[in-house]
Amino acid sequence: MFQEDKGPESMAMTNKESACSFNKVASLMHDCGDCWEGYWAGHGLGSVFQPVYSLAHKRIVGFEALIRPVRNGLPVAPPDFFKGFSTEKRMLADRLCRALHVANFQRFGNKDSWLFLNVATDVAVHARQYGPFFSELLDYYGLSPESVVIEVVEQASEDPERMDRGISFFRDLGCLIAMDDFGAGSSNFERIWRISPHIVKLDRTIIARAGREARTRRMLPGIISLLHQTGALVLVEGIEREEEARIAMESDADMVQGYYFGRPEKNPPSVFPDFDGLMERCKTGLGEKEQLWRRQNKPVLDLFSLALEKLCSGLKPEEALKNMLKNPRILRCYLLTPTGLQVGATLTGTASERRSCTCFAPLQEGRSGDWFRRPYFKRALRTPGRVRVTQPYRSITGDGMCQTLSCYVTSGSESWIVCCDLCFNEAC
Repeated sequence: MFQEDKGPESMAMTNKESACSFNKVASLMHDCGDCWEGYWAGHGLGSVFQPVYSLAHKRIVGFEALIRPVRNGLPVAPPDFFKGFSTEKRMLADRLCRALHVANFQRFGNKDSWLFLNVATDVAVHARQYGPFFSELLDYYGLSPESVVIEVVEQASEDPERMDRGISFFRDLGCLIAMDDFGAGSSNFERIWRISPHIVKLDRTIIARAGREARTRRMLPGIISLLHQTGALVLVEGIEREEEARIAMESDADMVQGYYFGRPEKNPPSVFPDFDGLMERCKTGLGEKEQLWRRQNKPVLDLFSLALEKLCSGLKPEEALKNMLKNPRILRCYLLTPTGLQVGATLTGTASERRSCTCFAPLQEGRSGDWFRRPYFKRALRTPGRVRVTQPYRSITGDGMCQTLSCYVTSGSESWIVCCDLCFNEAC
């Protein structure tokens, strides 16, 4: 495998007796013609690659390398293969897998894509003390560190400082860092802030739950937005159905991965043939959702528009808004000044009476409240005369989920942001 003119001694680690040396790993690899394979601890080892797609670019931008162990002709789950190894043997197994992946990745020769490599967490922790194996491996195969994404999963029991040093080893080489399985296990935002990964991979459980639950589906864009604000790109993994792909697209994910786009293969596909169709169906679906919402809420929107006309004509708020409050969808109406201060008392509707909860009594009186931070206020202030609608959110008054209609209007010398909260659930 490794030609003598490469100088094997120069590529060995400082400790030449180490069982994890570059040359030791090389001796466990075999050229099978169309791929490299390995054999160690009674197992045959081969690489497969799963494509990673950029949604905006509609093309492959990377491949995650995965190991496929075989024993006595039968497949072995990777966790079972690694189970029970000592630290040194686990290090050797991890290095052998990485070497196979790099060799096979270079063989199928996708020069414009990242190679995503999983690194065992205990191996990552000891990355610096075990020598320059990885940089030697990349140099041998001519693979730039900038083309490699190191995937790490952090466990709650690990020493954060040691983990940070291990991750910085790969970062200093020039590799990108991805936090894997975010949303499962011990992952949390504190670790995102500390590690500052370039990419965050959302665990399969998140997109699966979003496909089942409307609440999670509503939350996902916010989760991805928060991750974007940390400086990370977001990759949604484990996508198995078109519905999940569309949820990822609607939630502003950057990249996607999963069986729907391509299974892990020795020679992975170079394209996803239905990207244009998927994009078109997603756009059409979003438009249909908007139209459906407007059809379902037309009576309320018409009442709101009529109330705005009455206010602008000089009618007092109580008189202008009274018909709205009879609608079973209306929780409350209230007026704000252009600085966000509430004008007068909150006018409550029959829906609010049905959903009132004494547990939240301290929050129910809104008189003199200052709502300048609320999205419905900010958006209406920026677009005078235009009715704005919020996403569903939890009402601070304690009567459940709601959406808020808002509009900035002027009547004579007075200006208001008129707000109307609609109940949001199947019972309304």
